Amino acid sequence: MANRSSILSFFETVWDDIRNRTSYQKYKLNLKILFSLTILALVMGTVGWLMFGPIKPGVNRERRGAAKACAKAVRDVLRENRGDYRIAVCLPFVGDSSDAIFYETFEELSSSGTFDVKGLSPYNRVRRFLRLSLNATDDAKIAARKARRSHADVALCGAVRRFESTSEGAELVLEYRLIDATTGVEAFSGVYDLKAAEPTASDDATAGTGAERATGTTKAPLTASRGVEKTTTFKESVDGRVVFSDATRSQFFGACWWALAALAIPILSFPFLEGAAAKRSNAANLFALTSCLAADALCAWLLVAPTFQNWTSWLGVALMALFALWYDFQVLHLAHRRAEPVPAPSA
Repeated sequence: MANRSSILSFFETVWDDIRNRTSYQKYKLNLKILFSLTILALVMGTVGWLMFGPIKPGVNRERRGAAKACAKAVRDVLRENRGDYRIAVCLPFVGDSSDAIFYETFEELSSSGTFDVKGLSPYNRVRRFLRLSLNATDDAKIAARKARRSHADVALCGAVRRFESTSEGAELVLEYRLIDATTGVEAFSGVYDLKAAEPTASDDATAGTGAERATGTTKAPLTASRGVEKTTTFKESVDGRVVFSDATRSQFFGACWWALAALAIPILSFPFLEGAAAKRSNAANLFALTSCLAADALCAWLLVAPTFQNWTSWLGVALMALFALWYDFQVLHLAHRRAEPVPAPSA
């Protein structure tokens, strides 16, 4: 019951303050409120999607290096066997929910000029922005239809048969093919096997021969990417975007909950702030402000629990403290306006 009276008392004060403003001041206040609510909704929606949305699985550095090696090998093979095809559309590969191999192949073919590669469809662009797995297909009829719709000569599609990390390193097997857009007939097909493309100790003196020459594939060295992947604040995704780590996302989500708690604490304790403002004492005002800040600090310790291990943690705490101080001061100012004595009417 006390909380209800506190909220009602707070909104009565806010309403009196709004009612006594000019029309232009009311207009500016409405814009500020609308802008703040929109930003808060976007932040909470983004955090909620990152925390609870159907996010596609990621890949570690070793598998990412294998995907890059596969993309370069496919590029080299298609460069020699593309025929008269010049405009191509790349379709997501079946069997890889992370889309790592597809994105690497798409970027490699686009940047190398092997084909004039059509961009992603608007639907796939939206799914990529939301970090959802793309709709894959290996059907020749569907691939030909999508190529004609994109005004391309050929469609590249395929299926990932194996893409995993083992004790011996990454394993990747990709079956890919080119589908003619006009006839829907398979124009070329190939298989990339990472293990078959790896040079053995006896092949070191004759690099580029053996399995590599037979399959037309090359194996990029993965020694630089086989280190233990550490937990970092940021990690680079396969398609070039920066993705927050799980620990950072959890901390950011806790910070949003703390912001809601910091907004609610002065409102729920508004009668206490009114009592302190009615005393017309700097000591009472300081005590009320310190009490609100202490409650904000307690919520921050419970919800955020910063590690204080780097300068970004200290910067985040400083920004949170400044925001809490500014907001508590604004609410205390409203309490002072409500506690101001009403001047007696002149005779």
